[in-house]
This record gives sequence, C-alpha cells and structure tokens, in this order.
Amino acid sequence: MREPVKLTLVAMGTSVAVAGLLLGLRAAADGLQSTDQVPRLLAYHGSLEKDGVPVEGQVPLTFRLYDGAAGTAMVWQESLTVQARTGSFSALLGSTSQASVEGLTQAVEAADDLYLEIVVNDGGTPVTLGQRQRFVPVPYSHWTSVGTNLTARGVDGLGTGGKLLLNGNTKAAVEVHGGLDVYGPQVSFSYHPDKGNGGAAMAHAAGDTLVLNPGGELEGGTVIDGAFTTTPKLVSMKRVSFYNGATVVDTGMSSNSWACILGGVKMSTGIIQTAGVADHILWLYTYPEGGTWKAKADLASVSVNEFIEAGLVCFRKGLVDVASWW
Repeated sequence: MREPVKLTLVAMGTSVAVAGLLLGLRAAADGLQSTDQVPRLLAYHGSLEKDGVPVEGQVPLTFRLYDGAAGTAMVWQESLTVQARTGSFSALLGSTSQASVEGLTQAVEAADDLYLEIVVNDGGTPVTLGQRQRFVPVPYSHWTSVGTNLTARGVDGLGTGGKLLLNGNTKAAVEVHGGLDVYGPQVSFSYHPDKGNGGAAMAHAAGDTLVLNPGGELEGGTVIDGAFTTTPKLVSMKRVSFYNGATVVDTGMSSNSWACILGGVKMSTGIIQTAGVADHILWLYTYPEGGTWKAKADLASVSVNEFIEAGLVCFRKGLVDVASWW
C-alpha cells in the first residue's frame, strides 16, 4: 500500500507573490520605466514530508489554479521539478515559458477567487496533496504599491477590459502635480448618464498630429468656451488701400499658408461712369500670384484719382476650402 505524501504549505510567500502579480508594477533598476519590468512570476514556498520524514532531492510537481474552492474549471497549470532540501522547496510559477507566465497573469486578473491545487508525481503515480489553498493578498497590498514614479493610494481596482479605476467609487477629482505622459493613441471619455455616450476626445495621429474629437465620436461637437489663442495665428485681418488709380495691391500674405478674401470696402471718388465704357461698376477680389495674395479693386468712375480701402481677411490654410472661380 502506497504511503501518502504529506504537504505543509507556507502561505506568506504565496500571498506576497499574488499581490505583486496582480498589480503588475514596473520597477526601477536604472530609473527608466521603459526598460525595467518586474517579472510576472509567482514565488511559492512549501515543505514536503513522507512517512513523517522530510523529502530530499528532486520532486516533480504540477501546480493548478481553479476559480473557486470547489471549481471544476481549471484556469491554469504548470509542471515543475523542484529541489527539496530537508523537505523545504521553492518554485517560480510561470517560469517554464512565456506562454505560461502570460496564462498565469490572465488567470490572476480574470478570476474572482483563485485556489491552488498541487499534484506530486510519487513514483509515477499522481497524488493530489491536501486541500486547495486560497490566494489572498497581504494586507498592505490593498493600501499602497510603489513603482518607478507612481504611488497609488485608494485605487479602486481594475474595471472591464483591464481599465485602471482611480476614485471610481468616490468620483472625487484626481490631481496630477507635474507632467502627464500618455503613451496610448488617444484620450477618451466614458459614458456618463448626464453627459452622453462619450468617445475619443483627442488623439495622437500619424505625423505627430493632435486631433480633437477624432471621427466626431463626441456627438455634441467641439466647443471652445473662453479665450482662445493659437501660435501661429489662424486668422489675420488688415486694411489694404488703392491710391491714384492703382487697381492691384500685393498683400504680402503667403498663398501657401493663407486663404484671403476682401470685404468692407470704402470708396472716395468722383462721378461713377455710366456711359457703358466699362462692363462693371466695381471689381473687388483676391487671387494668388507669385507666392502671395493679390487684391484687385477697380471702380468704374470718371476720376482717375479714385481712392479705395478694403478689409482683407486671411484664414490659415486647412481651415477653409479655396476655390478659384475668377
């Protein structure tokens, strides 16, 4: 008759490891968050006895995770050979392959109540050791965890889709003292019962471009409430004057950067010519030529010393569509 193998568990090592794995924080060996990553492994410590004698040597073990104490659906497993010395052994769960550690991480993040089951290969016969052991975090892992430049207190947890919830329960404001770097492609608003469905508010697009309300996801549009200043300017307004019969003025505004129109004309002249010599009374328009915008103003009058002033309004290219109709 095969003698049972007795397993004595050391819970502290398991609890500490689970807390670290759940948080998945980045640590700083050289101070660079982009290069340092805490290994997502789970350190486990236990002891083995057979016939009341501590086990020595290599022992094949299989570690299995279940969601629930009596759950039948196994969410992860890994087989390891550990070295037992005076019965004590240590194991790094998830260390056999990248797929194993990714599966372990997913199991810990997705499960509500994880339990560990251990099977020992006793002379070719698999023997399940004792009862399943529940995974619980150490007390202070609920309160604070520190990464490279991050101190998280009062973190509510992970929401649907792995979202990190900050003050999700209290709905209090979250203050950021210092710079805020966003690595992802966009900043979005979630659904709010009083505001609407939400959507992407701004995006980091190709060509290092900032896009506001990309795709019009925020159905109410984009509203600027208050003073608004841009560098460079988006709109330029100036006066252009036509003296002594001159009909064309170079505005000096680049036709590559601006789209310009005329409006608000003021005229000072003699008698308007009505004898049919001209086919117009007033010409007033702009056109691009030689890299700048030209303004044309011509009044059909008897006087050759007519004086005309007009308002020039220029919009930064991209704000308006320019059609050449003249």
